[in-house]
Amino acid sequence: MKSVSRLILTGIAVWMLFGCAKTAQAPASVPSPQNSPTAEESATAPLVLSSAVPSGAAESTQPESPASSATPPNLASFANGTIVRSWPASPMGSSPGYMFANEAWKANDGSHGPYQFILELPGAATIQQISLGVGTNEESQAAPDQTVHVAISSESATAGYADIGTYQLSGADMKAFPLSPPAHGRWIKLTIDGNVQGTQLQPLQITGTFDPRPAPSVAGVWLYYAAGTNPNPLIPGEEAGSFPTPPPKIVTAELEQRLLDIHQSGGQLTAALCLHDAIGAVLGDQAGPVVNLNGADGPFGVATENAEGTMIAGDGGWFALRVRNAPSCDSIFVARQPQGHGTPVLLLYDAMNYDAGPDRYDPYNPHATLAPGIVTPYPGYRLVPQTVAQFQPQMLGGYQTVVLSSICNANAVLTKTQTRALTDFVYGGGKMIIHDADVCTNTDYSFLPYSFATSNPGRHGAGGAKLILVESDALGSDVTDKAHYVDLRKYVDTARQQLGDANTVITQDSHWCGHLFGANLLGQSGFFQMYAPFGEGLIIYDGLDDDDAYIPEYDRLAFFELKLPANAALPCDARVASSFTIAQTGGPDTFKPGTSQTVTFPISVFANGVFAGTVGLTVHAAPDIAWPASLSHDQVALNGDSAQSDLMLSIPADAKPGAYSFDVTGTDAAGQTSSATVTIESAGAVPTPAPTRRAAPRLPTPKIAKALATAKRVAVYGIYFDFASATLKPESAPVLLEIADALKANPSWKLTIEGHTDNVGGAGYNLDLSRRRAESVKSALVSGYHIEASRLSTVGYGFSRPVAGNDTPQGRARNRRVELVRH
Repeated sequence: MKSVSRLILTGIAVWMLFGCAKTAQAPASVPSPQNSPTAEESATAPLVLSSAVPSGAAESTQPESPASSATPPNLASFANGTIVRSWPASPMGSSPGYMFANEAWKANDGSHGPYQFILELPGAATIQQISLGVGTNEESQAAPDQTVHVAISSESATAGYADIGTYQLSGADMKAFPLSPPAHGRWIKLTIDGNVQGTQLQPLQITGTFDPRPAPSVAGVWLYYAAGTNPNPLIPGEEAGSFPTPPPKIVTAELEQRLLDIHQSGGQLTAALCLHDAIGAVLGDQAGPVVNLNGADGPFGVATENAEGTMIAGDGGWFALRVRNAPSCDSIFVARQPQGHGTPVLLLYDAMNYDAGPDRYDPYNPHATLAPGIVTPYPGYRLVPQTVAQFQPQMLGGYQTVVLSSICNANAVLTKTQTRALTDFVYGGGKMIIHDADVCTNTDYSFLPYSFATSNPGRHGAGGAKLILVESDALGSDVTDKAHYVDLRKYVDTARQQLGDANTVITQDSHWCGHLFGANLLGQSGFFQMYAPFGEGLIIYDGLDDDDAYIPEYDRLAFFELKLPANAALPCDARVASSFTIAQTGGPDTFKPGTSQTVTFPISVFANGVFAGTVGLTVHAAPDIAWPASLSHDQVALNGDSAQSDLMLSIPADAKPGAYSFDVTGTDAAGQTSSATVTIESAGAVPTPAPTRRAAPRLPTPKIAKALATAKRVAVYGIYFDFASATLKPESAPVLLEIADALKANPSWKLTIEGHTDNVGGAGYNLDLSRRRAESVKSALVSGYHIEASRLSTVGYGFSRPVAGNDTPQGRARNRRVELVRH
C-alpha cells in the first residue's frame, strides 16, 4: 500500500511547492481602489481566498465590519467547483490552473495578446463583485498596467456571452469591482489586451451566490487527479488548451491506476481509490452538491460537484471526472482473489494495510509454508477478500462468517451504515472474527456492542514465553478433546514465533469470555483470544501475530475459528472482566486404574493487566469424587505478574475408569473470581467430545431481567435520545440489547414501555414527547432486535409522574426515564 501513500503525499508536496514558490507574489493587502473607465470600484475590505464555505451557501456581499473575521466565499475556487475551461499558452510553472491556488498567470516572453480565459462555475450564480489584479513580477515590482474585458454566459462555454465590464488594472494591488446590477450566468470570459511585455494576471476572486441546483448522486466511477499527477488537464503546461468535455475515456493502463469508485448509502459515502497494486479506502458524505471525502486513507477534503454530475473539484487541487466505461476495481487490483472451495467466508480488509490485508489466512500470507499440493489449510472454506472501501451491506447475504482483517481504526474506516450492517449480521445469527496484530498499533472497535481496547506492540519480530489455554472448548482444547486439541507448548517452543508482537486485550468487560492468555513485548498480560455471544451470533477476537502463519498450531487455531458455529455452546469459564486469570499450566493427562498414585498439576495465576492484590485459592470436585485434593498455596500475591500453586491429587487404587474434573477457584479482596478446570482421565478412556451447539439460550444481563422477574417494573436510565427529540442515540444499544435478551429468554413476557420527562416545557409538549419516545423504544426492539410487536405496548406520561424534584439538574435527570412494566 506504500504506492497509495506515495501518490497522495507526492500530490501534497507538489501542491505545497507551487503554493510557496510563486512566480508572482500576491499582495498582502488591498488598498483603496482606483477609478475604472467603465466601472466604479468598491472600497470594501480586502477579499481573502476562502474555500471554507460550501458552494450554494447564501452569503452577504456587503462589506464586513472591521471587528469581523468572516470573509465572503470566493466562487472561483477549487473547493467551490470552479475550473478553467480554456486557457492561453504560458510558461511552465505559471499555468492557468494555478490561478485558483493564489498563483499569477504570466504570458510567454515575446508573445502578444489578446489572451483569453474561460472559467466555468459548477452551476449558475448571481455575481455581485469581481476582484482582479496584476500583482508583482519577479523583481517584486508592479506588473504592467492591463485592460481586462469580462463577459458572462448562461448558455455554454462557447456562446451566449454578454459584456459586464472593462477594467483597467494599475499597480500591484487587487481591485474589487462591484457589479450593478449583479450579473447572472455560469461561464465567465476574461480577455486581456496584453499589448505589453510582462503581461500577467492575479488569481481572480468572484463574490456572489450560487443558484439552487440539482445534486446528482456521486456514486459511480471517477477518474481521479491530484496535484502532481501527470497527465493533469486541470493544471496544463505551456501550450494553450481546454478542459476535456466530455470526460476522457479510460484508454491507458496509467489512467486505469487512478480510479475513484464511490458508493453511496443515504448521505454516507465509501470510496475506493483503485491503483494497480492496491486500493485505498476513503469515507465521506454528500450534502447537496458539497462532497466531503476525508476518510482515514486519503487527504481529499471538501469538494463540489457540478450541476451535471460529471465533475468533482476539491480544495487542495484534487478533482475527479466521471467515466462510464471504467473497469471495476476488482479487475485492476488482482492481488486478492478468492481462494479455496466450500462455505464462503467474507474477508473484509483495509487496503491501506496492504502488506497485511487478509494475511491471517493462507495462502495470502507470505510467511506460510504449505505442504506440496495443499492450497489452503482450511478445507471446506472459500475465502473471499473484499476491501472495506467497496463493502456494501447487501454483500453479507449468503455468508455465515465475516472477518475484519487488520481494520485497525474501524470507526474511521467503516461508515455507520456498514457497522450497523455488521452488528445486525451478528445479532441475527452470524459470526464475526476480528484479528489485527502486527500492523495495527492503534485500534478502535467502539462500534461493537461490547467494545474493547488492546495493547499493540507493532512489528518487532519478538518472541514470547507465554501462551496459556484458559478454557478448553471448540476454539481449542487440551488433550481431553482430541478433535480440538492444540499443542500450545509446541507453539511456544517453535523457533521465531512472534507471540511478543501479539495484541493483548487490556480492558475488562463481562460480556467477553477469555480463551488464550499471554503477555506481549510491552509486558502487558491479558487475553490474546476471546469471544462474546451477541444476540443469536458470536464475535471472536484474535490478537495473534500473522507472522506465525508457518506454525501449524497457528493455522489450527484459525481453522477452529472458521469452523465454530455462531450458536456454539461455549462454557465462558473465564470472564475477561476478572482482574486475574487462573489456568492449568502442566501435569499429566491420564492415570492408570488399579494403582494408588499422587499426581501434581501446576496452577498459574496471572494478573490481567496491572492488577495487584492477594488471591485466595480453593479446590472443588463433584460430590461423587472422594479423592483427596490440596493446594501447595492457598493464597498467592500478584503485582502485575504471575504466581503458582500446585494442585495435588491422591488417586486411590480403586478409582474407576473415566474422566474426573476438579475446579480451582481464586477470589480476590473485591470478590472477583476466576476458575480453572483440571481434568484427568483413565488411560484408554474415550474423551467426551466438546458440544457444538448451545444447550440453552444465552442468559441476559441480569439487572433488567431480575427486576422484571421480581418487581415487574424497572426504571431504565441507559436509553438516550437527542435533545428535545424522540430519536434514539447509538449509545442506547447496550440497554436495548439487554431488554431484548430478557424478552427472548422469557417468551411469555409482555411489556408496557412508559415514557417520562422532566418539567422543562409545557405539559402538552412533554406528554407528546414521552409518547413518541416510548414508541421509538418499541420500534427499535421490533426492527432492530426482532421482538414481536404484539408483546410491546407504549404509553407516555410526560412529567405527571416524577420520581424526584424538578428543581435541580440531578432531579430532572432522574425524571427523564423509560420504565418497563411486565404483564
